[in-house]
Amino acid sequence: MRIRYEFKKKVFAFANEEENGYDSIKCLGLYNKYEVYMPYCKWWKKNPPVIGLPQLILINEKETRWTNGTECFKVMDECKKIPTRIFEYRCAAFFGISFDVILFADGTLIKYDYGSAETRYVEKYVIEPAEILLCNKELSKKVNQIIKDNYSKIKDIPKSIYDPFILDGAEEKICFGKKTFLGWNILLGKYTKKQIENDEYCEAWRDLLNNLIVVQDVFKKVRQIINSYWKGCI
Repeated sequence: MRIRYEFKKKVFAFANEEENGYDSIKCLGLYNKYEVYMPYCKWWKKNPPVIGLPQLILINEKETRWTNGTECFKVMDECKKIPTRIFEYRCAAFFGISFDVILFADGTLIKYDYGSAETRYVEKYVIEPAEILLCNKELSKKVNQIIKDNYSKIKDIPKSIYDPFILDGAEEKICFGKKTFLGWNILLGKYTKKQIENDEYCEAWRDLLNNLIVVQDVFKKVRQIINSYWKGCI
C-alpha cells in the first residue's frame, strides 16, 4: 500500500523540460503502477486557458511520460486517490526494533516493521508493502476528534522536538494531521511541570521540556484509542 506521492519533484522538473512555464503540479492519484499528476499554472484560476485534452503525467520507478491521446480520460476515471493520513508514528530505534504506524481517514490502519537499525532504509520504507491491521472508520473518527480537540495546544510548538537529557534511544516522527514533529527520544523521558519548574538542570531547557510534555500527552491519548482497537499496535 502506497502512503504518499514519491515523485513530485521529479515530475515538476519533467513538466518543465521544454520550458512550458508550469509553476505547480497536482497529484490526482494512482493508476495501475503509476502516480498521476496534472501540471498547471496558478494564473489559470483567473484566466483559464483553452486546452483540448487534459495534460497528465504518469510516473513510476521505471519511466516518466505524458499520457497519449485520449488515454488521459481513462486515467482520470480509474485513478485512485491516496487516502489522507490523520496520524503517524515512526520509530527508528538505535537499538531494537524500528516500525511505522499510520492511520488514514478512511479507517485503514497499517504498520511497517523494519527490523533492526541495519535494515532501516528509506528505500525499504517506500517500496515494501505495509501490513494492513484493520479498517475501521470509527477509529479514524475518534483519533481525528482527539487531534482537533488538542490542536490549539500543539499548533505553535516547533517541528523539531527532543529530550536533551537522553543521548541514545530512537529517532521519532509524530504526525497529528498536518502537524509534524521530528526529533529524538520524544516519548522516552518522563517529566512533570513541577519538576521542570523546580529542577535547576531543567531551567535552560524549560520551554523545550514543556512542549515535550504537551506532545507526549496528545500522543498518549491517540495511542490509547488505537491500542483499544488493535492491542499492542504502538
